[in-house]
Amino acid sequence: MRLTATLVADGSSDSLLGPILEWLLDQHLPIGSTLNLQVPEWGRLPDKISVKTLPEKLLAARLFFTASVYFVHRDVEKDGTWEKRSQEIDQAIQRVFKSQPPPYVRVIPVQMTETWLLHDEEAIRKAAENPSGRDYLPLPSLRELETQKYAKTLLLTILRDASGLSGRKLQKFEAYERRRLHRLAALQQETGFAVLRALPAFQALEQEVVALVAAWQSSITT
Repeated sequence: MRLTATLVADGSSDSLLGPILEWLLDQHLPIGSTLNLQVPEWGRLPDKISVKTLPEKLLAARLFFTASVYFVHRDVEKDGTWEKRSQEIDQAIQRVFKSQPPPYVRVIPVQMTETWLLHDEEAIRKAAENPSGRDYLPLPSLRELETQKYAKTLLLTILRDASGLSGRKLQKFEAYERRRLHRLAALQQETGFAVLRALPAFQALEQEVVALVAAWQSSITT
């Protein structure tokens, strides 16, 4: 059995959700199943295709990618709530797919995607290419994670601190920050994201994944 899914994310950096979703699906897909998670690079679509809004991204995903299910992402960020973003996703799905919506899962980090990477000191030091570093890293506690309104800025700062670099070497390090973040997500995928189950937003995501997998299994066996 093969599940083909498309991640419809806010921005290019939110492709970091890929390893998180792959890990989560691996926890719940039946043994013998395979996953094909497509993460569109919106900038590579034809110039005439607008992908500024969520409905536009959904429409582009529908036109250019074949998928059985969709993972639709919106950050809560400082000006929203989980409930508001959830409603926005539901409305966008209805607008694009009308009366025949596909199976979909709402992916709504509080506050943003990088919130879910603000853990695992060992992985952070490895991603910073300084695994033996001993400098203090100001990682928030689990209970504080969803209060970090500038999670991306904090995570990048922590990665810089973990590198132990300064001067020109630090400037060179900063030039590859996106690569560091993807390396971090891949490292954390290896050890797992179970720690995030303490977060309400991640709990909501996992509940929807469980329901999605159950419905998918039912659809292919009937």
